[in-house]
Amino acid sequence: MTATCRFESVVAFGFARWDRRLLLGSTRPAKKIALTYRCEPFCSLPAGVRSPGETKLRKLDDIAYAHNARIVRIRSLSVTYVSVMFNGQVDIGFSRKERTLIGSVLPFFAGRKIRTGLYARGKDIDRWIDLFAGDDELCAALRVLLEGYAYSIEWASSRLSARVSVYDSSIDGDATGGERFFANLDVVAARLSALGERKSLLGRSEGGMAWGPAALRKFALVATFLVPFALLMAVHHLIAR
Repeated sequence: MTATCRFESVVAFGFARWDRRLLLGSTRPAKKIALTYRCEPFCSLPAGVRSPGETKLRKLDDIAYAHNARIVRIRSLSVTYVSVMFNGQVDIGFSRKERTLIGSVLPFFAGRKIRTGLYARGKDIDRWIDLFAGDDELCAALRVLLEGYAYSIEWASSRLSARVSVYDSSIDGDATGGERFFANLDVVAARLSALGERKSLLGRSEGGMAWGPAALRKFALVATFLVPFALLMAVHHLIAR
């Protein structure tokens, strides 16, 4: 099958400065009006035929479905979600580096070292750090994901997510076409589920809410809506005085 193309004429208006006398009713034409004509092709594939990019994404979604995962794409960001068998409140993020900038304001977001090149952050990290550090399988899977794919792994109660920037990496960028990524993400979810089965860790965090990367992102999202509204109300109040 071949793509069908058609050509359409496009009229582009360049720089135009209207003559003052033309606006006042003069018959003299306006000055410096530039018109350019060009033909541009518009190609479309036959019905039922996907482009290579769509086929690639569809294949990746099928692999994710086979691993009980879900991929959400937001511009240059791909976030993959899988479930964790845990009924408590937890909000912990994993990364390769310590977050010193935000840690200077919120110390529990700076991160605690699990092993070399592997950090965890969140208000409840002190309750989990020893369990994480003692789990070789968990640390090995986290290292594969963070070094080869995701810039951040986040565990929020019953949901585990891997955040991948398309500018730095891709889920299916290796020879396995994404299977290696999902296999290691499954390992992380399974190990966190096993750690969560310990009854001593099923209680809520102090204050009834877990504070970590997911909570901070929600707070920032709400602030982006409330701050402009507050500024608008303040300006309106000043004008009305």
